[in-house]
Amino acid sequence: MPYGRHGMGAALGADGRIYVIGGALSYSKPRGRQEVFIYDTRTDSWDRGPSLNRARFHHAVAGGADGKIYVIGGHEPKLLDNEPSASVEMLDTSVTPWRDEGRGWKSNHDSVIGSRND
Repeated sequence: MPYGRHGMGAALGADGRIYVIGGALSYSKPRGRQEVFIYDTRTDSWDRGPSLNRARFHHAVAGGADGKIYVIGGHEPKLLDNEPSASVEMLDTSVTPWRDEGRGWKSNHDSVIGSRND
């Protein structure tokens, strides 16, 4: 990534690349970011991805069984004092940009969602 951040989320895309999504640059005055960076492990390189519709940090990110990436909740700077958000955005890595998917649960801390194949 071109610079460090905290409160971001990450997920493995269906294309095999790692998507690092949102986050904040400052601990003392955190403001969510819309930026998405994509890491390609095969080439050890970073690319810029499609920006989120809403800036956010401390959100949950999950790769769905449908191959899409979902961003859920977190804090949005447009809300009063970075109040928790219940918005959901979805990215189909084969077709950009992000799409609003309605409302989820309000989350004010990072969450990790994963799956396991036995």
